[in-house]
Amino acid sequence: MPFLVVCLGPVACPGDEAPVTEPSATSALEALLARAAAEDKKVVVLFRKADLKEDPMPDAFGAIRARLGDGALFLEIDASDTGASGAVTRCQVDRIGSSAILVLAPDGTVLHGFLTPPDASLVGCIVASKVLADFRRALSSGGLLFVVVGPPQSESFREAVCQVRAYTLQAREEAAILQVDSADPDEAFLLEQAGVERGADRTTVCLLRAGESRGKLTGEITVERIRAQMERCAPGGCGPEG
Repeated sequence: MPFLVVCLGPVACPGDEAPVTEPSATSALEALLARAAAEDKKVVVLFRKADLKEDPMPDAFGAIRARLGDGALFLEIDASDTGASGAVTRCQVDRIGSSAILVLAPDGTVLHGFLTPPDASLVGCIVASKVLADFRRALSSGGLLFVVVGPPQSESFREAVCQVRAYTLQAREEAAILQVDSADPDEAFLLEQAGVERGADRTTVCLLRAGESRGKLTGEITVERIRAQMERCAPGGCGPEG
């Protein structure tokens, strides 16, 4: 007597297996960032333009991966894939015509991007930095940023930090204050970005507002000098070196 098999609810029936689907590039990036947060690592991403006839970026990406090994997490994304649109937009590579290599903090902050093959050692320096992510976030916030650079154990360094804090309290203005050891090799890239010589013995305070330099102060740092510099270097008031 013929009979009918009826599958109800979650019961699996022969031939009913759901097709296996690959995770989208966007979800893969999100998962890798979550892993990076758990492991306290940076993420290096290659956004590859598949339609390019000649593209040196994949080889550069491979060289970076070989050099850094387990020191970072890596992901290659086909930028033309529809499943990558979220990642492409998030990392702001949607309007570029070439492949790009980006270094990301675990929260997705772009630490630096390259449109031409970078030296693997430079990428390694960016990955190693402990302060660069805070520097980028502070710049993108559009607020006031002070970067105090020098030997942290020196009296001048500690006094500079105190004077910067006193200025922000008197000005009643929120500001990010970052402290960088000028002798730390891991911060070489950040020091270059800030325009401060690596290994400098004297303390330097870099002032930035809305992502633009408001000059640098060296020597004895006081609230009065900081205030005068901020007033003198209002938008359009001084050159890039202050």
